[in-house]
Amino acid sequence: MTSGAENAAMVRVQFKFTLLAVVLIAGLWAAHHHWIRVRSFAWHLRHGQSLELGEYIFPLPWNWYAQDTGNGKQVLGRLDTDDRTPRKRMKAHASIVLLPTQKNQDVDLQLSKQAGILKKGGIETILQQNVNVDGDVISCIGGHKFHSYGLYDIDPVTWYCKSFGGLDLTLTATEVDLKQAWDIVSHVQRKP
Repeated sequence: MTSGAENAAMVRVQFKFTLLAVVLIAGLWAAHHHWIRVRSFAWHLRHGQSLELGEYIFPLPWNWYAQDTGNGKQVLGRLDTDDRTPRKRMKAHASIVLLPTQKNQDVDLQLSKQAGILKKGGIETILQQNVNVDGDVISCIGGHKFHSYGLYDIDPVTWYCKSFGGLDLTLTATEVDLKQAWDIVSHVQRKP
């Protein structure tokens, strides 16, 4: 026969194993449910707060993640949003798509072709913005809202950017998130 003390010890051991199993299952569920955040955290631990692509170094804050989509293309995505409107539909998260670098011989011609496509699509006002990256000028056009047809609470704004040094990117963000997205683009550096 077992004594009361032995029974109590077995109950404590069973309770500890049960508690450990519950914590393990909850942890696995949380990791699966927030997989992109877990991957982003692991990426930042491994690479720090910057991404190197071709001749360029992109700052990558902790609330952004990087994803290689193949063929040298990278997507930088924001995990959160500054959109504090009451939630009716999905919130659009900012993203920056970085295309494989190649020397752009005629940036103005390429951007004027893009502007022509936008005008044919009904975009009347096309804005232009330039960013200096260590002597290489990134020229951007856009500033128009991408119509989500009610999918998002706030429709995002899109910019197309190119530089002579080979930088080719598309920036998409809601107006409230544009500041941080432009902050990333304006702090791009060339490798030494």
